Amino acid sequence: MDIKDFNHKIKIIVRFSDLDAMQHVNNSRYLTYLEEARIEYFNSLFKRGKNRMDFEAIIARIEIDYLYPIVLGDDVAVFTRV
Repeated sequence: MDIKDFNHKIKIIVRFSDLDAMQHVNNSRYLTYLEEARIEYFNSLFKRGKNRMDFEAIIARIEIDYLYPIVLGDDVAVFTRV
């Protein structure tokens, strides 16, 4: 998977409330980050003249491989594509 294949990117600000007892981002917050990116991506499409009725997005499955922990102060970006 190459970042060039993705046409949308948002920066995520890691909040203290995202952290767990181990001081890294709780795994459930990753899904929140993905949701924020999905909403921003579709909003950007609608601003470019796409009709909201043309999209029927259903999230049928999500799989995450946690490769590295995210900690407070990290630069985080979510890349999105359809």
